[in-house]
Amino acid sequence: SKTSGNFISRATALAKPEEGYVADIVLYCVKAYHNDSACDVIAPAVGPETTVLTLQNGIGSGDFLSNRFGEERVLLGAAYIEASRGTPGITEEHGGSCRIALGEKHGMISQRTKTVSELLKSSNIDHEISGDIMSALWKKLVFITALSGMTCLARARFEQVLDNPQTYKLAIQVMSETKAVADAEGIGLPANIVETTMDDFMSHKSELVSSMHQDLLSGRPLEVNVINGAVSQM
Repeated sequence: SKTSGNFISRATALAKPEEGYVADIVLYCVKAYHNDSACDVIAPAVGPETTVLTLQNGIGSGDFLSNRFGEERVLLGAAYIEASRGTPGITEEHGGSCRIALGEKHGMISQRTKTVSELLKSSNIDHEISGDIMSALWKKLVFITALSGMTCLARARFEQVLDNPQTYKLAIQVMSETKAVADAEGIGLPANIVETTMDDFMSHKSELVSSMHQDLLSGRPLEVNVINGAVSQM
């Protein structure tokens, strides 16, 4: 880990929750193409007071989980980290900002949001409570539609995408389209978000890694339906 140094985390992995176990909080971090099977696994552990904090990429995770477990149990979040899977059991974190933003869909600062915040704080996880989590999710979507979409389209590292004038221009067009859809949906994004995001890209282009691009190269399913596909469907 470039941010925290190398360390070992000894976690207990289970195929399913133990019988009778009910979780206080579920961190929902699976790929979108595993949603149905993942929900089947966690369903027995989701009780009346359980909070499911989704940290999935893209748009629509909150609605999917609300339909399955009820909106009163779902908290929206965005994870910001540049990481990749190495050999089995090894995760590589590549630097940059490592943090979580979380909040209620409708903007209020609820008690359960504060409770989750205290848990993250006690675990030394950098985070912030957002009073406008939908804007945070769409701001991240502007970022990943270019990063993930363009690396997959070009079959190239993002640094190569940005160094090529044609794909550089296309990345700007992808972000501009996402911004236009956000505007149409009533999401409050900064007017200059395309420019500031591209500035960020250019400052860190050698560090940026797309998990969807890694999935493509490894022959795994893609999350395109909740990222670039979600924008085109609106």
